[in-house]
Amino acid sequence: MESVREAQKKDQLKRTLIFYIALFVGFALVGILVPDNPDEFGILTCIPAAFMIFFIFKTKRIIEGLTLAVLLCCIMVHKQNFIIEFANIAQTTMMDEDIAFLIIVCGLMGSLVAVIEKNGGGLAFGKFVASKANLKKQRSLAQCFVLRCSPWTTI
Repeated sequence: MESVREAQKKDQLKRTLIFYIALFVGFALVGILVPDNPDEFGILTCIPAAFMIFFIFKTKRIIEGLTLAVLLCCIMVHKQNFIIEFANIAQTTMMDEDIAFLIIVCGLMGSLVAVIEKNGGGLAFGKFVASKANLKKQRSLAQCFVLRCSPWTTI
């Protein structure tokens, strides 16, 4: 059983490595093939957005997809200086107090929802609200609406 798991991990590692090598080659090609003047990009400006949508749906990694799309934009616009410009963009964004507050609030809310879900609180809340909803009463539609709008229900 251990050898099967190790073989699966090695296979997954190989696939991930090949995927990121292909990604690196693709980014390099895009950086080489796009025009030097950003005003001449035209339809090529859709490449980062299309990449991001594809990457997120393929891997289910949202933050990584957003970061790689920004990196691709920096490669397209700044060519060889993309690392410096990417660092400047990241630093400028993180230094804004509104963005920092948003990251903190969203991160804490997301972690709270994750803790509630892992502990079964979402299921318990769903069962509680479902027990209060009575289909024979007029207010059941409103109760179902409240149940559906709740972030902890998995109906």
